Amino acid sequence: MTKNQKLGLIILTSSLIVLVLLLIPSTIKDKAVEAKRNEISQKAKEIESKKAEVKKGVSSADDVVINQILGDFTAAINKKDFDKAYSMLDQAYTKDFDLSKDTFKDRYNFANEKKLVIENTDSKHSDRWVVELVFQDTNAPKDKGMVRKTFTIYKKGEGKYVLADVGILVENTVNKKQQVAPGVTFTLEKMYVQPNGSIAIITVENKTKVYFTMQNGRFAFYAKEGTDTYEHRLVGNLSEDYIITPGIPKKFIVQFKQVKVPDIIGIYYKGRDNTNTESDGIKSDIFNLK
Repeated sequence: MTKNQKLGLIILTSSLIVLVLLLIPSTIKDKAVEAKRNEISQKAKEIESKKAEVKKGVSSADDVVINQILGDFTAAINKKDFDKAYSMLDQAYTKDFDLSKDTFKDRYNFANEKKLVIENTDSKHSDRWVVELVFQDTNAPKDKGMVRKTFTIYKKGEGKYVLADVGILVENTVNKKQQVAPGVTFTLEKMYVQPNGSIAIITVENKTKVYFTMQNGRFAFYAKEGTDTYEHRLVGNLSEDYIITPGIPKKFIVQFKQVKVPDIIGIYYKGRDNTNTESDGIKSDIFNLK
């Protein structure tokens, strides 16, 4: 090797050494930056996870249980195993709401297979979870083929759970009776507080020999809260059920949206044999719940 070649090799080696020395701090710095990024990303994930948990309102452990129970229910209706799905319901609920197996089957006999999407869970009450959910067609776009429901999961102890396919925060047994007309008695049996309203179970006995007819319309039953009056809808009843046959007790499942705890529940009625004493019927505040 000539003198010039040796000199060139020395210069090249020195340059490489200098370059390596310059790159080492940069590499260390890059690794430190990457580590910091990973740390920030992990913290962000933890924060989002906690936010999701707060939004759902349940712990991760409870979330697993809720998904398992409602997942089993969804699997049963997808397999058309309505006996199994119906057996998961609370018997007191099906009795109070007159929910027969045939009605239940009609309600959940979907044309397409559904997947379960849980949107929110209320866990304020220690004996239940109230779950807002969607049954979504498995092969449909996100905003298509949706059935929105609110379910209640009752905790019965020792890992036993039963369902109601309505949202119920609180049940109250009332058993208030009021005679509206001679021989005609209304009984407010129970009140259910819902996330966005209330349901009243009311039975009517007509011990006369003629029909007793309520005013057919949105305010046949009404609820008052302060100065506001709210209309009703019947759950599971037909409009002709406003006629009370002599000697046959009639149950009404009455829902009031927007008012959770009414001050008063009242009725409009026509009287006996469809006769009116007033053009719009007779108004009567029959139950004072204050």
